Amino acid sequence: MIQRISTIAVAMVAVLFCSGCGHYPEPVGFVYDIWLTPKTETAIVITGLSLRHWPKLQKFTELEHLRIFEQMAPQITDEHLKTLSRLNMPKLRDISFAYCSQVTDNGIRALTKLPAIKSLQLLGVGITDEGLKALVTGLPRLEGINVSECRGLTYIGFLGLTNSPTVTGVGFSQENLSQDQIERLISKVTNVTWWTIQDRNGTVNLEPLRKLKKQMNITIQISDSKCIRGI
Repeated sequence: MIQRISTIAVAMVAVLFCSGCGHYPEPVGFVYDIWLTPKTETAIVITGLSLRHWPKLQKFTELEHLRIFEQMAPQITDEHLKTLSRLNMPKLRDISFAYCSQVTDNGIRALTKLPAIKSLQLLGVGITDEGLKALVTGLPRLEGINVSECRGLTYIGFLGLTNSPTVTGVGFSQENLSQDQIERLISKVTNVTWWTIQDRNGTVNLEPLRKLKKQMNITIQISDSKCIRGI
């Protein structure tokens, strides 16, 4: 079965799909959007809010889901993540900083101050093995993470996923790993039962992965620029 999906969601881990908020998030582009939005709002998408106004997001103490609008993503820096981490948001569990290319490990580490996080969309950010380690060891409830198109990650960094007792869903790009490394990773990181591999060039050999899927009773999906499908 092939499921059509949007560009920004192309490699999402299934557990992240399941964490949806049930309604469209409220757009927040200016400070008056914060004033107009009820403080009980549980989901927002930041479309253009200036960094100096991010502390005003503290109003949303019930917030569970936060997204960055794709067009704003290139403007997001580590300082935005650090500012967010200083807010008291005990229910914030689902965050997407997809394609925020200026974000590095310095900002990533700050997210560990938000212990309720269960799912993270970090496609195309500047995370490295050290940043991934900080997340899987510092977020006690993390269940799913998507780090597709993150060129700073290596096989050794992905092996660190074994340090998390809670992570069960992972998305990553084929470009980060060789075929042999992909197979060894899936075999060794047994706590992860749902893998989504971004393979835009169609170079992944699927037959060994089908065997692993059957042997380990797990889910493996392949995504390209247009669709995501099981193998």
